Amino acid sequence: MKKRLQITAAWILLAMVVHAEYVTLGGKRVWAGYATAKATIRAVDSDDLPVADANVDARLFNSKYKDMEINLSGKTDSNGCFVVEGKTTLYLTWTINKPGFYSTRGRYEISETARKLTNEVIDGKWQPWNPTLTTVVKQIRNPIPMYAKKIRSSIPVGIEVGFDFEKGDWVSPRGRGQNADITLCVKRSLTNNIGEVSYTARFTNALDGVRTLDYKGGESDFKSDYRAQNNGYLNSFSYFYQRGSERYSEKYMPNANGMYFRVRSSTNTFGEVTNAYFGKFYGHVEIGGFHMEEVRVEMLYYLNPTSNDRNLEFDPRKNLFTNLGEFEQVYEP
Repeated sequence: MKKRLQITAAWILLAMVVHAEYVTLGGKRVWAGYATAKATIRAVDSDDLPVADANVDARLFNSKYKDMEINLSGKTDSNGCFVVEGKTTLYLTWTINKPGFYSTRGRYEISETARKLTNEVIDGKWQPWNPTLTTVVKQIRNPIPMYAKKIRSSIPVGIEVGFDFEKGDWVSPRGRGQNADITLCVKRSLTNNIGEVSYTARFTNALDGVRTLDYKGGESDFKSDYRAQNNGYLNSFSYFYQRGSERYSEKYMPNANGMYFRVRSSTNTFGEVTNAYFGKFYGHVEIGGFHMEEVRVEMLYYLNPTSNDRNLEFDPRKNLFTNLGEFEQVYEP
């Protein structure tokens, strides 16, 4: 009988190990099992007003088995809220959809957030219990035709090369471009067996340049603001990689979310900008192929074709570039 109890206890302990994560209780690390989590997802629009009757698809994940994921679906109430509750060891993700709004995704790290607390689990409940997770769900306002293109091509090292946003190509003799809106110059060196590669990007006119783009309110299909800012643009930016034998680390780079840009600016006699074109990068301008004579450049950009129009809400059905290759196509607004 005693041996049978020992075997049973061992199986229970093994089950706890397989189906559990460590938590802190009373200052000690113990197995938590699949504790229950509860959270309120709150959908608001760009003006911080509740988005009622929106469809929410949520998933509670665990660290071991897919068949133990919990899927919850429903609609937000009059306050834009949808409550999620279920057992998990890991995190919560959700997607919010409603006609007239851009699809928006969110994520909340349940166990990671709890581990910052003294008591991660209390009475079988992850802490904090029922936090409100506010997600901005952006309205579809005024999508317009734009020049939008993904670029993946190569340029030589040590030579300044210009790129024409309207033509979507490098300037002659590298391509069909006519006006160098931006120029890139890539440099490469080797110091103490550590490879370094960097580029400097400069805009043609003194008042042209970039400024930071920050994503807001979750991972929306529409990542930028509706309109570009009128001022605060920097004329150049740099990117730097330090590469070892197996991996590289980023020492400096522009904001990873993206950048707004202003090009082809002209001024009056007082030095004030009277004419300009606006656009955006999603992500940053990336470089690769460090051991080649030419370095690969990748970027995703959008250009509003109308002078002095700062609207950056792109309609993917109305791309001004035609006959794009599969990689060059842009589906994000």
